[in-house]
Amino acid sequence: MRLFFLSFFIQPLAAQIFFGDDSSPFALDGECDDPRFKGDGMASTLLLSDIYRDATDCSTLYYEGQTSLLVAPEFGDDSSPFALDGECDDPRFQGTGMARVLREENTLKDASDCMRLFNNRMINNSSNGYLNFGDDSSPFALDGECDDPRFKGDGMASALLLSDIYRDATDCSTLYYEGQTSLLVAPEFGDDSSPFALDGECDDPRFQGTGMARVLREENTLKDASDCMRLFNLFEISQIND
Repeated sequence: MRLFFLSFFIQPLAAQIFFGDDSSPFALDGECDDPRFKGDGMASTLLLSDIYRDATDCSTLYYEGQTSLLVAPEFGDDSSPFALDGECDDPRFQGTGMARVLREENTLKDASDCMRLFNNRMINNSSNGYLNFGDDSSPFALDGECDDPRFKGDGMASALLLSDIYRDATDCSTLYYEGQTSLLVAPEFGDDSSPFALDGECDDPRFQGTGMARVLREENTLKDASDCMRLFNLFEISQIND
């Protein structure tokens, strides 16, 4: 059975759209910062906290035809092996509720998790082309370096903490659009056919970090998937070529 989401922002056809107020710090700047919308009039960086909080800009641009309401996504079913784990594994979404490793084969297959997180505004649909950078709540925000470990590149801080995911928006968005950072691409983990699989350590020599086995062999490449994926999600290992 497929599950469909009745979005909090979908209005009856004859109803007037509720734009909210101007309580966003980015209100009245000529751009729409409310991530319920899409179009040429949108700000380049959108925060979930600005939903219903940029009324004047968004209403003006909406009635000028420069923005439109996003269409509520279809969520699919729970047939992914990672369904019902509290994280959204569907790569069409982005936000604080997302799993770190995203695979195309989980598209439309983690409905319950993704629907709950979408309703709680912890994820949004990334198909509108906007990247969710989060906010500036990290103690290392606004220092000219990107501290969000979802990114890589010359603009990154030398030490990265899991707690800084989605918490260094200004630095990371600036460096991203300058081409000094890019999003990490989740690696292929393979299967568990190594004789050392499922022992709590990553034996795949493509990785490095505190979660790695001491002795690494080329024949274990792509053969210790469960261990390496778990440790990668916990930021205890990283891919060497990153």
